[in-house]
Amino acid sequence: LPTLLSEYAVAAIQLKRGAAQQPDTGPVDEVMVAGSQMIAIMRLLTEEYFLAVVLRPTGLVGKARYLMRVHAPALVQELT
Repeated sequence: LPTLLSEYAVAAIQLKRGAAQQPDTGPVDEVMVAGSQMIAIMRLLTEEYFLAVVLRPTGLVGKARYLMRVHAPALVQELT
């Protein structure tokens, strides 16, 4: 799982850089990858940190995304 999340994080950073070059798309703040065994949601906190949540396929994606968004500012404050 840690290796998989590392690969996803690299993909999220590349997506963010690519979106920055396309002015009409807006910034990439979150990436979600869904598979048959899990759902991984990653939210970029800063240039150095991201928050990842891994759910079962039956998990509450909306609630996870909401909690990540709400708690992200406090996490950034603690990390910087």
